[in-house]
Amino acid sequence: MNPTVQHKTVNKGRPVYFSYARNSSRKPEWIHISDCVEKILDQFKQENIEYRLDVRDIGAGDKISDFEREIGWNSEVVVLVFSDKYFRSLHCMYEFVQIKNALKKHPEKRLICIKSGDVDITDDKYIMEVEHYWGDIKQEYETIEFHKLRNHSGTEDAAYANGFYLEDIRTLNSFLGNKHWYDANTNDWSEMLKEIIDYYSKTSKSFLQIFQERKAKLTKLKWFGLGFALLIVVAILITIIDLLDSFQRSTVYYPAYSENCYIQDDKTFTTITQCASDQEYTTIHFRTVNLTDDTLRSVEYDTTDARIRIYGFPDYDIYPLIEVSGPNKTKLPKYYPGGKGSFVDYVMKFQTIADDSLDFISTGNHCIFSIHWKSNHISPTYLDKIIEYFRDENSERYPTIEHPEYFKGVKNTYVTRIEIDDETTSLHFHIVNPTDHDTTLFDPKDCRIVANGDTLSMLYVNGIKTFPYKHTLYKKTAIDFAIHYPTINYDSTESIDVVINDSTKISHINLHYKHIATAEPPTITGHSLGSAYLTKVDINQDETILHFKQTNRFKQNPIYASAHRKAYLMADGVKYRLTKVSGIDFSPKLTMIPAGTTYEYALIFAPLPPDTEIFDFVNIELERKKLGEQRFRAFQYILGSECVNEKEDMIATGIFGIKMK
Repeated sequence: MNPTVQHKTVNKGRPVYFSYARNSSRKPEWIHISDCVEKILDQFKQENIEYRLDVRDIGAGDKISDFEREIGWNSEVVVLVFSDKYFRSLHCMYEFVQIKNALKKHPEKRLICIKSGDVDITDDKYIMEVEHYWGDIKQEYETIEFHKLRNHSGTEDAAYANGFYLEDIRTLNSFLGNKHWYDANTNDWSEMLKEIIDYYSKTSKSFLQIFQERKAKLTKLKWFGLGFALLIVVAILITIIDLLDSFQRSTVYYPAYSENCYIQDDKTFTTITQCASDQEYTTIHFRTVNLTDDTLRSVEYDTTDARIRIYGFPDYDIYPLIEVSGPNKTKLPKYYPGGKGSFVDYVMKFQTIADDSLDFISTGNHCIFSIHWKSNHISPTYLDKIIEYFRDENSERYPTIEHPEYFKGVKNTYVTRIEIDDETTSLHFHIVNPTDHDTTLFDPKDCRIVANGDTLSMLYVNGIKTFPYKHTLYKKTAIDFAIHYPTINYDSTESIDVVINDSTKISHINLHYKHIATAEPPTITGHSLGSAYLTKVDINQDETILHFKQTNRFKQNPIYASAHRKAYLMADGVKYRLTKVSGIDFSPKLTMIPAGTTYEYALIFAPLPPDTEIFDFVNIELERKKLGEQRFRAFQYILGSECVNEKEDMIATGIFGIKMK
């Protein structure tokens, strides 16, 4: 090319970013990395291509971490020069993670790869060698001596938050293997220059510019009004929406997210259990687990400067914290209810945000990135809401399956909920440790599902630590968490299996119920089940499901629940037997409910007639003859006369006069 020829700037205001490892005087074999970049920059200058480079564009006082995030999120085109040194650098791997996450959010971003040196990401031995390299750094970082000797750098903390990049190294080949590479040793960069110039010539505006312009238009509409005709339309739509309470975005339980850097230390483990949003507020439910032995340790809340934002756009609108409270709008709990494994729930309410994923930020670097709303749970436009309102109730494509029934399970492990949408299939688990010793949970990465013969691996997990970290389930405690998989075809899938370490552990989880009627919550006449309450009744074609919620109000001691095999429903003089359970064991086995917690489960009976209006649930029957007259009368006094059948000399516990209509 002729350097004297002057060109118009190819990408004015839209620079190409470089991600590479600088050379080292201690490693002469790495010197060609910088040489490669210098040659490319000479070509860029000849073609008038704007670029940004760390050695040139980081000024005095600027944070290199800010520039590294800028490479990922503020760029359209990134030139990534990968090498052995690149995959062993804290700064480079942090950039690499930002680039990967940004590509997931914005697949239109252009990534140009250059291979430098003899690095071979297709060689399993090489991948294992780099894994060991990061594993050694992780082990050094976590030693007590290391913590005492000095403070950590920001890149070390970022590496810790990203699992020391072990998972990124394992998936190098799957991420870069299918991309076209340029060779760093070439002297002809014309093909790469043509690729860059073609990209900019076909895209007059970046996706960031488009986003800004749309935001500017919306701002103008907000401040200057939409005109008389539009106001009428909006008024009509708002009136319709006010009449339809169901148009709030559904609660998402244990939502998926990409990275959790929020209050994870040797004292506590914090996760998000629910997200909910409507036209006024976005509400996030947190759960903080106590990891110490202190039984009366106070709870610390990090709400300073808490806020949320649209995922991946740190420079745009910030949505501030409006209110913080305990669950159900109660006061914030002051102490954990017990020792290790006990937890408290609390809620943060923010100004509402309308996007499919968001970031939560608090003091310093306490963040949770890309909290993901499921697409079928969001109705962001008035038109979507109106269509949803007029849709036939039986045509719902992705119902939430609460307390599914399954053929075989794992001891003290229960599937409590299944959610399916266009992007993911989410399984919610409840695991109990009723023993007097701590235990370590299985690695969820080995947990897969099988649907229609296809094996699906995990995408995300929330509520539990993942490899390389171990999650301890402390004695006399329980944990709830969710594993998110690729979506399945709900219509053609009757059931799914959970496979752990190539062995089916939970089989034939039923996805389909032929629904007839629901009462939520049902009206009842009498109740004699102590702390267990009936929250919902489903009458289906093949079964009747009673959903229960049971609370342990003790501060220290667990309580135990079980299902009696002889329990039945009584409707119009006919008994309907208990056939299955979900989330609870049959007696004499016991399901533990830890101190200060609430647990939900279901009992599944033979199907009631579709036109059933009222029925009784009989949990257990006791004979006068076996109890003796004195105890029989004592039970009669405690439970009430409606529990006594004088004719048959029986007394029963249960729920009586359950009305469906």
